Order: sequence, then structure tokens, then C-alpha cells
Amino acid sequence: MEGETAKIYCAKYVNGGYQKFEPLPEIINTGITLDPFIDFQDRFLLFAGSNRADNIGIIDLYISYKDGNGNWSQSSNLGQEICT
Repeated sequence: MEGETAKIYCAKYVNGGYQKFEPLPEIINTGITLDPFIDFQDRFLLFAGSNRADNIGIIDLYISYKDGNGNWSQSSNLGQEICT
């Protein structure tokens, strides 16, 4: 995986169609980001991450929350209990 990049992209649905897809911000797309899941109410994003400063294992799980303005929070490692 060294030297590889994998990012999460989003295409917004506006007026009956999807806009051009764009990468999510660097607070999420740091290192390698994989397997995104956004809850059905668009409140949080779960994803796998690697090559990040706070990795516990090789690939860990992270979460980011969306605020009322549509901005994503800094992603957080789900911790030792989940990422063994």
C-alpha cells in the first residue's frame, strides 16, 4: 500500500441531477481512505484508513460528523477497542 493513494469523493444531487464529483476535504482524505459509509440521514461518515498519523493497526476505522452547514468534522480513529 505504500505510495498508493485512495480518496473518498462526493457528487451532490442538485435539481434532479448529480454535480461533478469532488474529493472530500483533507481532514478526511489523509493517507489512504477506503470503504466509505454515509448514514441514510447524511449525519456521519464511517471509513477505513491507513497511512495516517493516528493509525493503531494497518487499517483502522474512522468517523467524521457533518455539521448543520454541511461541513465534515476532523475524522477520529474509533480506538483500540475497535481497531485491534
